[in-house]
Amino acid sequence: MPDLLLTLAVLEDPAIRKLIHVIRLPKYAPNLNDQERIWKYAKEHGIANVLFAGKDLLRAQVLHRGGPE
Repeated sequence: MPDLLLTLAVLEDPAIRKLIHVIRLPKYAPNLNDQERIWKYAKEHGIANVLFAGKDLLRAQVLHRGGPE
């Protein structure tokens, strides 16, 4: 809770508020979300919904299928 109070106090400072710009994003924008690109790649290359025993096995499978390093 102290962090929240500190944050609120900082945001009430007019000098700091001038530095903050709110950018509204669309509700769903897969082109702005890198995770969507990874998921698309995984589905296209048959490695989606596969449980690998570790990062090394996943990496080997991706590289074996010609994916990015």
